[in-house]
Amino acid sequence: MSQWTGKSYGGYWGNLCFLKLLKLGLAPAYVLLAFVAAYFMVFRRRACAGAVEFLSRVNGRKVGAFSAETYKLLFTFGACLLDRTSVMLGESKITLRDECRATLEDAMADGRGVVVLTAHVGGWAAAGTKLSEYGREVVVLGADRENPELQKLAESARKIDAPKIFDDGSLGYVEAYAALKRGAIVAIHSDRYAGGRFAEAEFFGSKVKAPTAAFSLAKTAKVKAVQIICTREKKFEYAMRASEVFDPAKTPPDDCARAFMKNLETALRKYKYQWFNFYDFWN
Repeated sequence: MSQWTGKSYGGYWGNLCFLKLLKLGLAPAYVLLAFVAAYFMVFRRRACAGAVEFLSRVNGRKVGAFSAETYKLLFTFGACLLDRTSVMLGESKITLRDECRATLEDAMADGRGVVVLTAHVGGWAAAGTKLSEYGREVVVLGADRENPELQKLAESARKIDAPKIFDDGSLGYVEAYAALKRGAIVAIHSDRYAGGRFAEAEFFGSKVKAPTAAFSLAKTAKVKAVQIICTREKKFEYAMRASEVFDPAKTPPDDCARAFMKNLETALRKYKYQWFNFYDFWN
């Protein structure tokens, strides 16, 4: 089973082809995606093994590598990526309903910053465009391991500014702390363990390592952390919702991390084709 690398599949020419099609509209890109999803299901089974294992766990039965369910997850993943790219290209067809405003504004009262906890669910990347509407500095704390050629290709087509990205090393956390003290929104993916401190959490029937760094950061900066999930509701439409507000100054980071995973599991039982995990998550 593949390990997580942080790099996109498809290569330079594959991504360039999709970018060209997106200039004609989402429909032509979706047509090509139908074949690409089938290709990955048939010929890149190892790359899809993590998704197959997840579907088996959420369904409580074995899901085949060659199945309608596996195909649906792969197609949904590709559609969310195309929708995200379309947003970055300035496409107005995609709508993202923000149901988090009251929660986030309360967490940022009196000029405080806030840690926004996200997961690799649905339209997580497009959600950043909504965060920029709050009139605050927005930064992303995470591992930027994308292929430089693909990064350059994406940036050449982008029409909407991307948030700043701080590397998730020790210096990145120092920069994120300073940003929070300035009243910024700091977004962090918290559904993948990539080293450092963690809490053992129950997730779809087995113990997993739930990262606690984001909660420790919020505790140190004396700000709240809000768990947000952005899901694809139907074609061209997404919704961004707050699952829970954490105050790590009152609740230990380990307990916050366990609650995060519990909330994520609850959401994924409803949106089981929208968690895009393609590596050996449980081992």
